[in-house]
Order: sequence, then C-alpha cells, then structure tokens
Amino acid sequence: MDLLGSKLVILALFGLVKFIAGLTPSIVLRLLKAHSKRQRIIGKAMGGVSCSGGGVLLATVFIHMLPEARESIN
Repeated sequence: MDLLGSKLVILALFGLVKFIAGLTPSIVLRLLKAHSKRQRIIGKAMGGVSCSGGGVLLATVFIHMLPEARESIN
C-alpha cells in the first residue's frame, strides 16, 4: 500500500473511532436516564469532551500532513 492509501485508511479509522467514542456517552446517558439537572451538566461535559476529541483528530491530521507540505514548498 502506498503512502496516500495508508493515510486514507488511518484517517478513516480515526474517524470511526472518534464517531464511536462520541456516541458512547449519549448511549450511556440514555441507559442511566439521569435527572434533568444532571443531564444538562453531563450534556455540557459531553460537548466539551467531543470538541476536545475533534481538536485532537484535526491536530493529528494536520501534523501528519506537515512533512509533505514542507517538501512541496522546497
């Protein structure tokens, strides 16, 4: 498999893992059926964790793209 193919596979796997990890708290929340006050706090926490996870995913993608960008500039 060439470099581009490997990167696409890894990108797809990261996206899938992120998607599953993002859905897990909401599934657990539904199973627990938390009270409305607790549910708002948990919802805000889930939003923060989800945004952090998205930032990590984007940072990982852009860090891996840096060497190719540097080569194309030279």
